[in-house]
Amino acid sequence: MSVGQMPTAPGRHRSRPLPHFLRGGPGITLCQQVLQLFKTLHRTRQQVFQNDPRALEAARIKINEEFKSNKSETSPRKIEELMKIGSDVEVLFRTSVIQGIHTGHNTLKICSLFHEASL
Repeated sequence: MSVGQMPTAPGRHRSRPLPHFLRGGPGITLCQQVLQLFKTLHRTRQQVFQNDPRALEAARIKINEEFKSNKSETSPRKIEELMKIGSDVEVLFRTSVIQGIHTGHNTLKICSLFHEASL
């Protein structure tokens, strides 16, 4: 198995490699990778929800709760599965979240991390 690849069941292949922030090198421990994912999720949360204090707080609480609830996990396989879920959530935050901001009567400004549009 190469660096950056998660183990799979015999006869099955991973459809895509781990994201760059989870690959790590020979000196990166699993614990360091988990911490890196935690920080990446919080940075992405701050970017995606920057104009929405309620969403910022809700996402902060959810991220912290999920990591805290799995804090005592010791199985490397389970930890890697949880990290995969976390990295998928980070991608969803970046690519699928949009915000609508009322700019006037019957006017809504749609914002995403990449562009804005007015309706």
